[in-house]
Amino acid sequence: MKRFIPIGAALLTLGAGATACTGDSGTDRADKPAHSKSAAPEKRCEGGTYTWSDVRERDVLTGVAEVQEIGPEGGKLTQPVKVVRRPKTDVTAERPVIDGRAALFSLARKVGQAEAEDRPQDLAFTDVGRAPADVDSNVTSVDGPGDLVVYTSTRIVEGDFRHVCRSGDAPTTGHATSWSVDGVGVLDCGEAVDGRVAREAARASCPPGSAAVEEPEDA
Repeated sequence: MKRFIPIGAALLTLGAGATACTGDSGTDRADKPAHSKSAAPEKRCEGGTYTWSDVRERDVLTGVAEVQEIGPEGGKLTQPVKVVRRPKTDVTAERPVIDGRAALFSLARKVGQAEAEDRPQDLAFTDVGRAPADVDSNVTSVDGPGDLVVYTSTRIVEGDFRHVCRSGDAPTTGHATSWSVDGVGVLDCGEAVDGRVAREAARASCPPGSAAVEEPEDA
């Protein structure tokens, strides 16, 4: 089984070698001989080629508010949105030689989120550790009545890669995750909803037996 490590932690992982070593007698020694040197970390590969597999995009529920009853005149939705998932951009690889931003830029080009002439540093898609923004539901208003639920969603983009460095070093495999769209939706517990994300939000906040909770008949 291959062991994958987060790219952001690669240098820390490599630099945290044990301070003790075992001598011929089998006992641990707290200090190393003066001539002893730690193994040099692998150099990060610049450039090279990424090959992608199992690339997929999926919408996930990231936050949902409690149901709020709104009267005939409409009104503002004031229930806070509670976070249920916090996706982040991330790159892991079996060897710490991958540039995380470069890997995400290659993924962005693969799914049509970037062009060859774009600069990776200009794209939010390539920011390792980026998370969707918090949502203030108080800016959401409706014109009519209903038992309403505000929810947020994010489109996750991820895939497995194989990277070949221009220097001819051994290929490296890994996995990259980012997201391309985040948004806000409003559903009425008394009405049927379309889509897996909206139904998940309904099941989290609407009373059991509500129309929004039920699977559509043609599902």
